[in-house]
Amino acid sequence: MTCLRRPLLRGHTSVVRALLVSLLTLAPILGLGPQPARAGDAEGIQVALTDAERAWLAAHPVIKLGPDPAWPPYEFFDDEGKWQGIAADHLALIAERLGIEFEVVRLESWADVVAAAKAREVDCYSTAAPTPDRKEYMLFTRPHVSMVGAILARTDSDETLTLEDLHGKKVTVVAGYVWEERLARDHPQIHLMPAPDIANGLVMLSFGTVDAMVNDPATSSFFIRETAITNVRLAGRTPKPQPLAIGVRDDWPELREILDKALATFTPEDYAAIDRRWVSYDLSEPESPFPWGWAIGVFVLVLCLAGGAFAWNRTLKGIVGRQTDELRRELRRREEVHRAVARTTVEVTGAATEIAASAREQAETAGGFEASARRAATAVDGIAGTLGALLEAVEGINQVAGHTTRRAASGREQLESLDRIMRVMADANQRMGERVEQIHRSAAKIKLATLMMVKVVDQTNLLSVNSAIEAEKAGEHGRGFRVVSSEIQRLADQSATATLQIEEIVRDMQSGVEEAVREAGETRVQVAEGVEQAGHIGRELGGIMEEVGQLTSRFEQIRKLVAEQATDTEAIQSSIQQVNSGAEGLSSSSSEFSEVAAQLQDAIDGLRTDVSSLRQVPATE
Repeated sequence: MTCLRRPLLRGHTSVVRALLVSLLTLAPILGLGPQPARAGDAEGIQVALTDAERAWLAAHPVIKLGPDPAWPPYEFFDDEGKWQGIAADHLALIAERLGIEFEVVRLESWADVVAAAKAREVDCYSTAAPTPDRKEYMLFTRPHVSMVGAILARTDSDETLTLEDLHGKKVTVVAGYVWEERLARDHPQIHLMPAPDIANGLVMLSFGTVDAMVNDPATSSFFIRETAITNVRLAGRTPKPQPLAIGVRDDWPELREILDKALATFTPEDYAAIDRRWVSYDLSEPESPFPWGWAIGVFVLVLCLAGGAFAWNRTLKGIVGRQTDELRRELRRREEVHRAVARTTVEVTGAATEIAASAREQAETAGGFEASARRAATAVDGIAGTLGALLEAVEGINQVAGHTTRRAASGREQLESLDRIMRVMADANQRMGERVEQIHRSAAKIKLATLMMVKVVDQTNLLSVNSAIEAEKAGEHGRGFRVVSSEIQRLADQSATATLQIEEIVRDMQSGVEEAVREAGETRVQVAEGVEQAGHIGRELGGIMEEVGQLTSRFEQIRKLVAEQATDTEAIQSSIQQVNSGAEGLSSSSSEFSEVAAQLQDAIDGLRTDVSSLRQVPATE
């Protein structure tokens, strides 16, 4: 568990320091000083839930929490991978009072937590600011932490700053934290330069890359102490505190109500006990207050002991004085060494950060270069395949063009033969029309003959009537005339009937002949048009044959160009393989560079450990 403790006092005498070290060592044993706070008086409290809320919890046994992996003292993961901090204690108390368990999902960064919440891979933020952007996909409970923003600046200036004083200046914030959104919305005149985490932001401020940094004081004080940065101070605070709440996915309003009920059971003592456990160092205090009560008591005790042992103590006075002087000189030397080492640590940390960043950029560049080379190689392979397919297609088209030319020539010959046949048909049609005309004229003559036969029939009928009259007049002598008259009448009737039939046949024949004449005329016209179209088609086929011949030559040129392009593609593939080899070498160099940066970081950690051990060396030897 990582806790923040008050730093040792500086600038006092060595004797008082030694006595204070002894007293602080014995304080836990004697029961003096602050004890670790607990929320024991709040244990056993149960949250009043409805039956529907209990049923909802039973139906959702797994509730995934997404904490910020590096935001001490609010929440962080310690060296053993355990979730710690103010938010962890709050959620543990909630889980105890609700009788549930939270599944903690550890991710690499806060940005990863936000992405997981949007993708429903985590169900809750343990502690987050209810910003408008987050309210689009999360519901927030009542606040359980109130955070005031700290304006940090370098110690080369002692002026007090406000957010308005930062207008036009470069200010760093942690990317994705609430300060970035608040400053961008309320103070767009500030030039924001987001840092990936708090430690990098403090290094940017320490080296003068930015003019100020806005973050919460508790987390800032933790990282200032961890990174041993000595040239950063508190220059001001933001005017409005920032409430922090538990975020719940917006399709689980029941869980928000349940958590609100659990937070309603928290007492001020619960919050105070947890805050005292984690926030024991305030960035606004340049030096911790001197414990005068303890010092006076110890001083009185020393005087009493000194009065009782004054006789034999005088002999040791000179020795004590000399040792005191030597101890003072040693303490001053250690203070100087500590400050020098701290400055060096800050500088080396910044250099290591820059080296690591450069290594990452180089690795990313090499990776991107290698990926681009792979994509280019893939594209060239695709081009080569396409050229091969195009070459095959051109050869196929060339074959089709030759086949088309041959078929066009054959079609042209068949059209010429068809033209000759149609001309013969036109001549035959014309001769048939002439013969039909002759038949038509013969039919007209037959019609004239029938007219004459009708006249003959009429005369015969008249003759028969006259014969019958004369036979009646003759009486018995005219009986032969009556027989002759009857026979003539019968022949006349048969002749009339035959004449009518002949006339009907002639009319039918004339109608058929006229239709044949008309059709023969139309056929002549169609045959003439067919002959003309056949000639036109023949000419068009001739033109097509010429154009196909030209296309064949052009396709041959295209085939040659495609073959040359395929050769150039092979050369490009060879070049890309060389580029890939270079990219692999660059990636290997980047890996070695990263290993060197990691070794440098290990050396920095060792130096930081040495500085910490130097701080913890007792003041007496």
